[in-house]
Amino acid sequence: MEVDPAVASDAAVALHEAGLLPELVADGLLGHPQAAPYDRVIATMAVRSVPFAWVEQTVPSGVVVAPWGTHYSHADAVVRLTVADDHSRAEGPFTRPVEFMKARTHRLVRAGHAECVAGGDVAAAAESVTSTDLTATNLGHPFSFVAGLFAGRDAFSVSDRRGTDVSFWLYGISDHSWAAAVLHDGRQTSTVYQSGPRRLWDDIEAAHRWWTGAGHPDITRFGLTITPDRQTAWLETPQQPLPARPYTESAAQCNA
Repeated sequence: MEVDPAVASDAAVALHEAGLLPELVADGLLGHPQAAPYDRVIATMAVRSVPFAWVEQTVPSGVVVAPWGTHYSHADAVVRLTVADDHSRAEGPFTRPVEFMKARTHRLVRAGHAECVAGGDVAAAAESVTSTDLTATNLGHPFSFVAGLFAGRDAFSVSDRRGTDVSFWLYGISDHSWAAAVLHDGRQTSTVYQSGPRRLWDDIEAAHRWWTGAGHPDITRFGLTITPDRQTAWLETPQQPLPARPYTESAAQCNA
């Protein structure tokens, strides 16, 4: 299925040459109930929430595979979900990291810096020093994915490396909270600036302390449970949900 008629036309030509006959132009997030149920549903775009229609249109014990991630960063992972016999849920592990194009309606429309940082906030920002071993060298994968599991509902990150320094910003999605730091390779401490109703850097440090305490688990030790109204990330087993709020649909941009 392809939502864009022009893209679908180009794909159809190539697939016809391979002996395949795709004919459907529609929104894949809705599935295709007319031909359901399916043994397998495979998404070829990343999602921020798995449509429950995919679960409903898959046979019991069938499998849904999709690139999944949060708004925190582009660090996504492929999740392999097995559908429950009663279709009340689907759950399964993340299998590998991936960075893939997002479903059009799941893309975060990022507000600009000036919209996210209200006038005067920079001068009034709270100043502190980093309290964890979170540095320029370990800010990325796999921690960026883990950080998204904790903070991806409420914040997104922007980073820029120049030589041995990384400028790192966190912006609230639904409010004007923000945090900023310049992290340096080889240095364990950096000055952090935060403002707004939430302390976003504190949230990331808390996530890093949790991840460190859990033994730095990689992506494949995490998993996801999907129900009609929420998504819950877990470590090792669904009986060990992460100590954070379950993920539901969230606003797509800062409130300017």
